[in-house]
Parts: sequence; C-alpha cells; structure tokens
Amino acid sequence: MSQEPRNWNAIAYLMQLVQKDPTISIRRGNKALAQDTQIMQAYVISGTIANTMLRQMDTASKSTKGKSTISEFWKSSASIASTSISYERSKYQLYGQMAEEIVRNGENRSRKRQRVQDGDLMEGNEAEGTQDHGDTEDTPNSGDEKEDEKEVNDIWESWKTLLKTIRESIVLPALSPESHNVIWCGKQVLRRLVLPVDLFRELNDQVPNITKQLVDRALKQRLYDALDTNNKEDWLVKIKTFRNYNSEADLTARRDLMASIFNIFSNLYDGASETLSSSESCLRYYIIDPLLQACNKYLKDHQGITDKRLKYNADGTILFNRISTEILLSEVSSAFAENSKAKTSFDHYKAMFGLLMMLKTIARKYKYANFNTFKGLKVHFIHTHNRAIRHWTMSTPSPGLFLMNKEQKVDIMEKFEEKSEGIMPFMTFSISLGVSLEESLHTLSMLSREHEQVLREASCEGSTNENISPASLLDLVNSVLVRLNENKHKDEVAEDGPQSPSS
Repeated sequence: MSQEPRNWNAIAYLMQLVQKDPTISIRRGNKALAQDTQIMQAYVISGTIANTMLRQMDTASKSTKGKSTISEFWKSSASIASTSISYERSKYQLYGQMAEEIVRNGENRSRKRQRVQDGDLMEGNEAEGTQDHGDTEDTPNSGDEKEDEKEVNDIWESWKTLLKTIRESIVLPALSPESHNVIWCGKQVLRRLVLPVDLFRELNDQVPNITKQLVDRALKQRLYDALDTNNKEDWLVKIKTFRNYNSEADLTARRDLMASIFNIFSNLYDGASETLSSSESCLRYYIIDPLLQACNKYLKDHQGITDKRLKYNADGTILFNRISTEILLSEVSSAFAENSKAKTSFDHYKAMFGLLMMLKTIARKYKYANFNTFKGLKVHFIHTHNRAIRHWTMSTPSPGLFLMNKEQKVDIMEKFEEKSEGIMPFMTFSISLGVSLEESLHTLSMLSREHEQVLREASCEGSTNENISPASLLDLVNSVLVRLNENKHKDEVAEDGPQSPSS
C-alpha cells in the first residue's frame, strides 16, 4: 500500500486494488486482501503502528462487522472503478459528500446572517438624524438569538451525521475518538485526517472556550516588582510583600493562588529545577501537585467551602465528594524536557475515556436535570509532557457528541533568568484554570437544583407531570466504558495521539 501505515485499512486496500484493476472480481479481491495482509505481516516489526493496522485489516476480513463493511464496499465498487477520482477522494467519498453539504449549509447561514445585518444597517441609516428623547434600553432580538442557537444546533447534528458516516464507510481503530463520537479540537490541535478541513475550521470557531483570566490591576504592580528583581534575595523579599498584601476581600483567593505559584518558582530557583528531568514523579511533586493543590484551595476559599466537598487526591485528581466523582484528571507523561510519544498518546487516550466516564457519572447522579444546563458543563484534564502543561476540557454540546478541547498551554521555564517571560503566562494559566473549575462547580450546583426540583414535582399529587416519567440525562449521555491497559494498548495508540504544529 502506498499510504502511511496509520492510514492502512481493508477498504483503503480494496479501493487501490479496484482502481488498478477495474475488472477484478469480489472473490479475487477478497483473496488478495487476505493474502497480502499475511505477507505484509511477515515484514513489519511487532508492536509498531504498521503491525497494529495489519492486525486490524486481518480482523476486518474475518469479523461479522468487517465482512459487512467489505460487502457494502463491493456494492459501490463499480462506480469507484469507473471514475478518475484520486485515491484520497475515493477513500473519503462518502463523508466527503456529507461535508460539502454541511459547508454549503454554513455558507447559506452566513448569507442569511449578512442579509439580516444589511437590513439592520439600512434601518439604521433611515433613522439617522432623528433624536430619541428619554431613557432607552437595549432590547435583545429574541428571533435572532433563536436563529443563532438553531444554527449552532445544526452544526452539532451535522457532526453527528458525519461521524456516523465515517464509522460506516471505513474500519476505524476501536479506540479512535471518532469511534466514540469524540472530536479533538482547540488551540494548536491539528485536524485528524478523517475530518474535512472546512468543517473542522468551522467547529473551532464554534467551540465555547474558557475565558482567559488576566492578573487584576490591584495585584499587577506587586507582581511586576517581583519580576523586576535581579537576585534571589530581593526576589524573596518581594514575594513576601506580595503574600502579605492586604487585598480586597474578593481578591484574597486570587492573591493566595498567585502566591502559591510564586512558591512553586521559588522552589525551582532554590535547586528543585535540577531534579525535574530525573523522573515524572519529580515533575509532579514540584510543579503539578502544588499547582492543583493551589487551585483546589482557591475553589474552597472563593466559594466559601469549609467542608470536605472538594479534595485533591494523591493520584492527581480533584474530587467532588458530593457525587464521588472527579472534575479534574491529571497525567504527567514524561520527565521534564523529555517526551515519550507512546506514553503521551496512551495517557491522552486514557484521559479521554476517563472524562467520558466523569460526564456519565454526573449524568447518572443528576439524571433529571436539564440537558441545556448539562451541555455547559466542562470536566478537566491537565496533561504535562516535555516542557509544557496543557489544559483540556470535555463537554457534550449535543446528545451523544463529545468535544475534547485543548483550552490552553503554558511552558515551564525553570530558570531564574527567565522569570520575566515565564511566570506571567503561568499566572494567567493558573488563574484561568481555577476560574474554569469554579464555573464547573457552579454548573454542578445548577444541575443539582434542577434534578431535585424534578424529583420534588414528581412526588407531589396534582403535578402536571405526575403520570409522565421524567426524561433522563443517561439517555442522552451514553458513552461506553473502556478500560485501557498500558501494556496492551500503548503501542496501539502510539502514533495516533493529538498532533500540534510543533510535534
């Protein structure tokens, strides 16, 4: 096969075969697939992506689902053989047509929006020169808001249809995000090859990202004073001044979070930086654990939580005890400045399935809450490898569809001489993480109230819905439980993790 090993599959092979010999029979084609797969397996190294894909091709020719997919291919093989379409276009023809239709729908929506805007502009021009006396109040155009919401919903429905078409047209790896209706997206995340370019670009425009939090102006000058120091002694003095600053009550939690970040870097400058590259454990101990403990404390302080509802666990999770589930997972996949591609990819897949289960657990706990509230919930994943920390979230914008979104990334700059360019981004990363976790807690509280309200109503005689079973979130959040084993699955996903322009 002329494609990269990661793109090998039974349908791709048969497509090439039919294009080379349009007269080939079904029997000869299937026989060639089985024979060539066996021959190629003898020449690849065990544990590589090529070996994995060949095993999947072999399984596809024997399993019931695989045989059905191959049978469907042969039904359309005549049209494939008679066209001069390129291999890539043929390979993705089924969902390529779907993507083109979605793009056309998007263009139609854009033209419709433009006509509305042009109409508003014309009305504004007609009214120019007139004077309106008295107080005015902006009245939202509910019709436009409903239209915008409908357009967004249409996008998610299009994605679900597209992913279904992909699964039915090619044999996907069992652990791939597309097999589980998950889309990897976000800042500096490259499009996966099975996804159409225009639709992926439109998706990234629609993804609801967390809000980047800046340092408050009341704290900014004291932060600058610390960054402008020339030696470690002055640095420690300025850090103490910052920590003791008597800020306004609503800034105290944020000040303490920033002070904790200063402590992380003080330890690095005091010698801990020399041990970061020793192991994953050192990187977690000196940076990730203190960061997440600081965020956990920020949540408790800012929310006024004095009980044990929130807990930072030794395994790198923030646990919401009220429902016995995590709202944040973390993985450290390598020592500092090192990167094991296979381990990094495996940890990302493990987190993906962990986040899916977190959403399902929450849906089970608050199953009678409103899905419109649930779709605003984000659960979090902090992934550290090489020289940076990445913050991912997962949400479900539409029933059965999941977005795993890379929200932000920060480099770890461990040298004292780099503090001016290293600490400020780390501060905004940490504050943004803390605030986004706070928003997740707020959404959980809303889900709890909605769930309890439905139960209360259902228990009362004379309720309008007393004879109707409430709708359950579990019918809409139906992810499948997958438990990964590193020894078994690491090589399988080694070459298929998320990619960025720098990777």
